[in-house]
Amino acid sequence: MGITRHDWVLYHDIASFAFAILLVLHLLLHWKFFRHIGRRLKPEGTDPEPCSP
Repeated sequence: MGITRHDWVLYHDIASFAFAILLVLHLLLHWKFFRHIGRRLKPEGTDPEPCSP
């Protein structure tokens, strides 16, 4: 394809860095959802059992 191994590694590194930035941005934008996902998945009316001291 006319692309050297060095160029492939460079493109791979740039793409992985961009993906990591997008992943962190996604997590920050949806932090409230991730923080409350346990409540959304738990059926209504079920309370956790109280801890006995």
